Amino acid sequence: MSMSNRCSFYYFFFLVSACFVTAAQYFQANVAPHLIPAALNSHGTRAVQKILEVCRTDAQVNVVTNALRGSVVPLSTDANGNHVIQQCLQYLPLEACGFIFDEMTTEARIVSKHRHGCCVVQRCIDIIQGEPRRRLLARICKFALELMQNAFGNYVVQYMLDACGGQAGDPDGNVSKVVAQVLPHMAMLAQQKYSSNVVEVRTCFVVCWSSSSSSSSL
Repeated sequence: MSMSNRCSFYYFFFLVSACFVTAAQYFQANVAPHLIPAALNSHGTRAVQKILEVCRTDAQVNVVTNALRGSVVPLSTDANGNHVIQQCLQYLPLEACGFIFDEMTTEARIVSKHRHGCCVVQRCIDIIQGEPRRRLLARICKFALELMQNAFGNYVVQYMLDACGGQAGDPDGNVSKVVAQVLPHMAMLAQQKYSSNVVEVRTCFVVCWSSSSSSSSL
């Protein structure tokens, strides 16, 4: 039975809803190897998302995460697959999503510039905590100047600036680091279609204005 077939999908959807809690071993042997191609399919993605909704035990979570591990980037940048990763972030325990955060941080520069990937990065910013959060934000910050000039990357930079709005939310000074990249190119960035959105972000503008005022008074 294929999760990616339009007709059998509905039967599979019902089967998952009714049996997944008591059939983890069956799914590990027969379904897990097909999760990636199913997640990339317009019908299969709904079945995989349903599996994520009903995951309860550690064994079930391990079945799913082991199957998805190593495929976060291709899934995040796919029209169907990105919903599966976002569903992982919504339903799986935070500690089980470590592989997502690791792969997303490594490829943040690429994923942030993708139509679907930028949404997943923003979702990660919402959920991630502690040291993994610091690594992800640092990675985005490193490529902020490049990302803010991209059609989709600019949304990620704006989102990061909002998330790091106050000192309490920005212990590593990411906002100041972005501002340091913006100031030397302010005129050029302000005239570009996408980067102008970042320059207009309240947090960035206020800090830029403060920095400029301080420099002028010296």
